[in-house]
Amino acid sequence: TYTTQSGKSNYAWSVTGTIGTDYIITSGGTPGDNNLTLKWLSTGSKTVTVNYTGGGCSGITPASKTITVNANAMITVQPVSPAPMCAGSGSANLGITALGASAYQWQVSTDNGSTWTNLSNAGSYTSVNTATMTITSPAASLDNGKYRCMVTGSCGVATSFSATLTVNSTNIDSQLTSGQTQCINGSFSPISVTASGSGLTYQWYSNTVSSNTGGTSLGTSNGAQTGTFTPMALVAGTAYYYCVVTGTCGFSTSAVSGAFTVTPENTITLSTGNNIQTKCINTAIIDIGYTTSGATGLSFTGLPAGVSGIWSAGNATISGTPTSSGTFNYTVTTLGGCGNKTAAGTITVNPVPNADISISETSGTTGNDGTICNGDAAALTASGGISYTWTPATGLNNVNTSNPIASPVTTTTYQVTVTDINGCINTANTLITVVPKVNTGEMFRKPNR
Repeated sequence: TYTTQSGKSNYAWSVTGTIGTDYIITSGGTPGDNNLTLKWLSTGSKTVTVNYTGGGCSGITPASKTITVNANAMITVQPVSPAPMCAGSGSANLGITALGASAYQWQVSTDNGSTWTNLSNAGSYTSVNTATMTITSPAASLDNGKYRCMVTGSCGVATSFSATLTVNSTNIDSQLTSGQTQCINGSFSPISVTASGSGLTYQWYSNTVSSNTGGTSLGTSNGAQTGTFTPMALVAGTAYYYCVVTGTCGFSTSAVSGAFTVTPENTITLSTGNNIQTKCINTAIIDIGYTTSGATGLSFTGLPAGVSGIWSAGNATISGTPTSSGTFNYTVTTLGGCGNKTAAGTITVNPVPNADISISETSGTTGNDGTICNGDAAALTASGGISYTWTPATGLNNVNTSNPIASPVTTTTYQVTVTDINGCINTANTLITVVPKVNTGEMFRKPNR
């Protein structure tokens, strides 16, 4: 508002510039007004001049007032979000255009605009107190940060809109790769990684040691080029796995997995003795030995009574004396480990022969009861086998026949050992009782005296 002396007439007001462009009059400014109120629309040096008539005479010198009009702080070009960047590389500029600015301060918000922090020229930031700030090689942690500029001028403060910085990186966020144990040709459960980034590709590797470097690429098999991979259990041994994820912004390698152990199938092998044996009853078999691997125990089935098996530390022994006859097809089966493996054999147990002795007296007493007179003989007949041996030899005419003649002079017990076609042996005994012959004496007459 401009004011001059009152009580005059014919006030003549003059304003620099064009009305409606450089200024507008809000009140006064007429020949009858000693004041003028206006609003400046443009900046720069502005002069208002007034003259008037008093007592019939005009003023000798018009009165004038010159001021400088500064612009309000105002942002005319807002910052634009830069193209996505890769973590640790590249640079981006954030800029504004402002009027009435005498100072600039760029700010950052990491909570989606709730709070703002002034930046300084450090780290990835330069020129933070100018109209254009530069961000160089941003860390992945700067992703999704919001930036704005505070502009200060002589006529107030203006705040720009915000721009968002996108920083891409290739990261493995989580993984499920705990170790597993499986029998050969079995099925492992899948393992997986979860990654973030753009343009992601996956490649799984196997390793013979617990390391995520130096492994062998697994190509495309079983999902080896996806985030989820199923290890194979085709070869016995232990392997470790890891995944390399490659994206637009570099690569990331997972931690090495736990141990994936493939256990071979159980084995059982005859190591000593013969798994096919023929024995006489009550005669010990020759020990039969087996060697096992992988198993945690063995079961024995089909063995004859008196014969049993034991297992310890991978070694098994079948031993004993069969007490029943017959043909016994036995099996030995692994327990625990991977796969039940079976070995088999046959133990044939033959009974002993049925040894028997009969007596036929050739002279002496009657009844074939084994009683003969001294000097007489008896025929002994044994049966049940294919070979015979008699003891004692005293009084026998042949100790290697089934039917010797016995002529003992004293009572004698004879034993025969009978061997059958299978080589099995039995014995039988018989008693020959020898009695003296009756002596009738000599008939004579005693002479008379």
